[in-house]
Amino acid sequence: MPNLYFSLSNPESKTAVENIIREFRINLEAECIVLKNTEEFSRSNIRRKISQCDALIIVISRTESATKSLTLPIDESILSERIRFEIISAINLGLMIVPILLDGAVLPERENLEGAMKHLCDCKSYTLRSAFLHENLHEVLENIEEELNFKKEVEEKLSLSVEENFQRLAGYDAKPDKPRSLQSSSSLELRRVVESESIFLKKARAIGDKKAETNALSALAMAYSRLGQTLKAIEFFLQELDITKELGDSEEQCSLLANLGDAFAVSGNFHQAQKYFEEQMALAKAKGYDALIGSSYNGLGFTYVKQNNIEKAIECYIKALASYRQQNNHDKELELLVGIGLNYQKLKLWEQATDFFTQALAIAKYVENRKEESHILIDLAENYQHTGDTVRLKLLLKQAEETLNARDASWTPPLKKRLIILKESLIPK
Repeated sequence: MPNLYFSLSNPESKTAVENIIREFRINLEAECIVLKNTEEFSRSNIRRKISQCDALIIVISRTESATKSLTLPIDESILSERIRFEIISAINLGLMIVPILLDGAVLPERENLEGAMKHLCDCKSYTLRSAFLHENLHEVLENIEEELNFKKEVEEKLSLSVEENFQRLAGYDAKPDKPRSLQSSSSLELRRVVESESIFLKKARAIGDKKAETNALSALAMAYSRLGQTLKAIEFFLQELDITKELGDSEEQCSLLANLGDAFAVSGNFHQAQKYFEEQMALAKAKGYDALIGSSYNGLGFTYVKQNNIEKAIECYIKALASYRQQNNHDKELELLVGIGLNYQKLKLWEQATDFFTQALAIAKYVENRKEESHILIDLAENYQHTGDTVRLKLLLKQAEETLNARDASWTPPLKKRLIILKESLIPK
């Protein structure tokens, strides 16, 4: 029996939502949770109730102000603080999110939404008419039930012990006295991939299927990378690269050159890594693959950092940043802004570091990445400690403390320790 949390964007559609919930209860035998509009907005209450559920169903309906335009205005109740928090909570818990668009409601364009609300555009939505619920709901109920059943099966497999997984994947009849060399179910999965893809590789070569051969080589390279056998991964990446060049797939070549750059960097061969990233950049520029140009600059920046050439690394990272900004890739933009700030810290260029951390903080807040936001607040505070700006330092420490106290996660204790050290630095000796 699934547990479903229902969120309502417009109180005026309460009757229609009650009818939808009734259908879910009857057809899926679901336990449905819906907060009353009169209930006080309580984050702890919402978090507790959503944590008991398998999915978040958001019913979005048109309001009086949206009758002339089928698209909901971005200042309407869909963007309420409560719905935003419900979405964030569901994302953090890995729950399925299902937007139901009622009676002509349409989601705003992605660029008109902020932060976690953008996630709604990535979810599969369903359009319903309150006057014809019985006709429209069948597909919705069927799809949601299928998704929930799949999720349940995956969770059951993941809950198996290492021994059970080993037997399921490898058909191995375990004996109590037989030692096990594999440490986790993830390594078991990867080794199983190696076994099966090795067979596929032989078959592909036997029949001369180049595409199937590259697929098998790619899977083997990735599996060995995950297993920590980098040199073995490089061997398969190089074989795949040769075939890709033969087939003339330049975009795939760019991706493989990046993979080889990463692999050689991991192995410690930074000179060879640099060679592959430069080759990737030349090919990407020649073919006009703008997205991959940023990737190559990012890779080059990493190799220069490892060679302790920080100035050159920053130069590459700034070029990568410009590329990802053109693509509106906020996650990579955030990653690069933080990286550039940290590298300026290494050079003790506090003013430049502060500039990039400040930009990063704005992006972290925009995408609602609270973990990164907390890290940046501490990084900025350390910058102001070095510059002797105690006024801004105290302000940031207060913000960081409030942010960290509101969260109980595995990443908060180290940041709290850094926070304590910074606060102690303000105490007169």
